[in-house]
Amino acid sequence: MKPGVFTQMYVHIVFAVANKQALLRQDFRKEVFKYISGIIRSKKCKSIIVNGVDDHIHILLGLHHTISVT
Repeated sequence: MKPGVFTQMYVHIVFAVANKQALLRQDFRKEVFKYISGIIRSKKCKSIIVNGVDDHIHILLGLHHTISVT
């Protein structure tokens, strides 16, 4: 990459529970979000937001420049 060039790729990911069942109960949902955020950080990506409801999760992250999307 040329010096002085900046790129940032943001990715929006949605995970749905099988058959749209309400399995992500409120009592442990935050722990699931923290776990997912930890995985994102371990890959050197930037976790913008990880959130969701009882049947799906939304993740917005910034990819690290060393990660390929192919």
